[in-house]
Amino acid sequence: MKRLMIVLSLITVLFLSGCDFGKTEFEKAINAYETMESVAIEMVTAVPSYKVEVEASILIEGENALIEMEDETYYNVYSNETYYELAVFNDVYIPTEIDYEEAIGFSALGLGSEDATLEENYELVDGWYVYLLEDEEYDELKIEIIDDLIHEIFFSFEESGLEMELTLTFSDYNNVTVDLPENMVDFEDYFAAFGTISDLGIEYDMNSESLNFFGPSTSIYCSIDQAEGFCDFSEGITSWYFNVDGTNFNYMDEAYASLDDLYANASFALPKESFEAIMQVITLLFAE
Repeated sequence: MKRLMIVLSLITVLFLSGCDFGKTEFEKAINAYETMESVAIEMVTAVPSYKVEVEASILIEGENALIEMEDETYYNVYSNETYYELAVFNDVYIPTEIDYEEAIGFSALGLGSEDATLEENYELVDGWYVYLLEDEEYDELKIEIIDDLIHEIFFSFEESGLEMELTLTFSDYNNVTVDLPENMVDFEDYFAAFGTISDLGIEYDMNSESLNFFGPSTSIYCSIDQAEGFCDFSEGITSWYFNVDGTNFNYMDEAYASLDDLYANASFALPKESFEAIMQVITLLFAE
């Protein structure tokens, strides 16, 4: 994914460099590229020596992107001047911050171009604009324009001692919609909830199997594999469980319907305020 963004940023540098590419076809193609609001990209990464190809489909609308590759689906989202990739936790999509070099979206396409020092020459060969790049990292870049629109880009480079080829085919200019998943957490609620538990001195850990919280003498383990939706609460030698929806706190063989009822009848090292903050996170990530 990072290689793709380097390529697209490089293309943007070429377009913004002010070189004379011909005053008709290229000018129109450049304008279409710079002003497009959405586009579909078919990407093929090949290793010719091994006869291996990996295909990916990319849809970009504004700052959001949908990437489908090797039976996996990825989303990139731009929010509050930050790039995120959506990761799945317990069937809920949550944001993971990424660098702009790894992001896909129109803001990412142009970033970095001001500092680039690429120098290029080109020649028109069989309908392709072929560039001779004065850069040891890249071998070849050529662009095909059809009907005054960029249709295909071919790029070759060496990585880990292997010659790689990248082909990007553009289509559906300004005719693409990226629908973000419905089971995506609200970003504001998500970061506010985790910010609160951090402020309260509660550490947490998320992995493919569980969501865990750790206080000074308390640990809470919520397994995403538990169909019943239980979390285990441990404090000292005391251990009990509660429902992830906060409806049943089973402490000392008694079932309390809420945290208010629990704390009215029991005393814990974990302050009620901290437990409430933990429940806000659990509710976000274990919501049905």
